[in-house]
Amino acid sequence: GSGMRCGTSRAFAARLERELGIYHERLSGLEDMLPPLEMPEDDGDGDGGGCLTLRSLSARVPPMRDHLRTLAMLSDGVGMRNLRGGRLLSSILRHSLDGRTAHSELVRSVAADASKP
Repeated sequence: GSGMRCGTSRAFAARLERELGIYHERLSGLEDMLPPLEMPEDDGDGDGGGCLTLRSLSARVPPMRDHLRTLAMLSDGVGMRNLRGGRLLSSILRHSLDGRTAHSELVRSVAADASKP
């Protein structure tokens, strides 16, 4: 049988889908903050008009990239193995043992959502 018939697999897939939606919303938010292609005349207040600066972008992108990388690792490393139930949860949780705090928190949160009946 297909692994997607299992409630755990469906919950896992739904959580990954939600996380991907949040990632896209954040990316869209950054895109909305990009400066226009042609900057208007500076009004002298020096605030940049609320546009995203390179410094701000370089601070915001790495955590988003790492979050997406963790989701991809879970999807490719766990989701593609057609595991079900407890085996799926064990496989997800094994990925939380690498010691990286943010990574581990996300993986445990995904596992918690996948384990809910």
